[in-house]
Amino acid sequence: FMHGGAWGSGFPTMYRLLSLPFLERNFRVIILGYRTYPDTDVEGQIEDLARAVEYFSEKYGGIGGSGGPVVLMGHSSGAHVSMLAAMRGRLPVVDALIAGSGVYDVERQQQQEKRMGVNEISPMSAANGFSKESFCRYSPQFLSDDLPANFPPTLLVHGEDDDVTPLENSREFHRTLEDKSTDIGRKKGLLGSFMRHHQLEVLEGTGHQDVVTNTCLGKGRAQAAILDWIESAVGL
Repeated sequence: FMHGGAWGSGFPTMYRLLSLPFLERNFRVIILGYRTYPDTDVEGQIEDLARAVEYFSEKYGGIGGSGGPVVLMGHSSGAHVSMLAAMRGRLPVVDALIAGSGVYDVERQQQQEKRMGVNEISPMSAANGFSKESFCRYSPQFLSDDLPANFPPTLLVHGEDDDVTPLENSREFHRTLEDKSTDIGRKKGLLGSFMRHHQLEVLEGTGHQDVVTNTCLGKGRAQAAILDWIESAVGL
């Protein structure tokens, strides 16, 4: 799991309860720590994530050990960095990717921060390079034309009541992934298979952080949706 924190805050220990529902099902759980702004920017965070996933997959061999599948989940800015790493082909050992409350269009999120009145104190712009050009370069929404062959099946999870990262982020990105999967599937003659690779789960009555807390506590649909999808995606 890669936590969020607007690219500039957060610690793994804050999310230790998230491990419980997965440990109960005999998953091996790792809450990743990584450098945040100003110690590094998005490029450094991608590098930290890629190295950590490689290290722990070699050490433990995936879920439950013994070469089991590797599932990565990121939340908020952690979802953004996880998606960028996957779209760059930096996560070849990851078999499935879960992105909760993610940011996929950095410039749109900057406008959201302005509406919230936090743009002057948020590290988002600095961590993502300040300029519109760099915002575009770090926006998964605009990078789908170059998806690598090892891009994993993806579940986008988003709360309907998210007022930090609006639901439309995930809706539009999901449409983009579906369109790309349609193109790939037609070329390979496997349209149905590729369309099932990328799913969107919209959670009613759920806010931004609720995606994580409800997964920890088993409230609402978040936990069940994530566990059900992992089972279908990697065959557990």
